[in-house]
Amino acid sequence: MVKTEKMIIEFLEDDLVHIKVLEGMEVTVDDIQKMEEVVEEQGGGRPYRNLIVAENYVTTTFKTVRYMGTEEANRLTIADAFVINSLPQRIMANFYLNVVKPLKPTKFFKTEEEAFSWLKQFELQK
Repeated sequence: MVKTEKMIIEFLEDDLVHIKVLEGMEVTVDDIQKMEEVVEEQGGGRPYRNLIVAENYVTTTFKTVRYMGTEEANRLTIADAFVINSLPQRIMANFYLNVVKPLKPTKFFKTEEEAFSWLKQFELQK
C-alpha cells in the first residue's frame, strides 16, 4: 500500500489496483501522473484493472478529465471502474464518457461491489 497526499493505492491482485481518493481532495493532472508513477514502479510496468473510489467531496477539473483520456494516461490500464457518489462527480463522469470518450473500458458505479464485479470480466488469464 502506498499513501500519497491525496490517495491510497493498494495492489489487491496480480492485475487489480484499488485507488481511494481521499475525502475533499481535488485531483489534478499532477496527481494522476504521481499515481501512474506509483503503479508503474510498484507493479513492474504491467497493465492493471483500476478500481478508483472517490470519497465524499472529491472533485477534479476538466483539464484533468481530458488528460485521463490520453494515451499517456492509459498506457498501463486494462479497464477503469470508478465509484462515485455526488452530482458533481456524475457530471464529470458524463463529460468523460460522452465528450472525452475513454480509450479503455470504463464504467461508473455507486458501490465498490458493483465495480469489482464488472472488472472481473477483464481479469488477465494466467
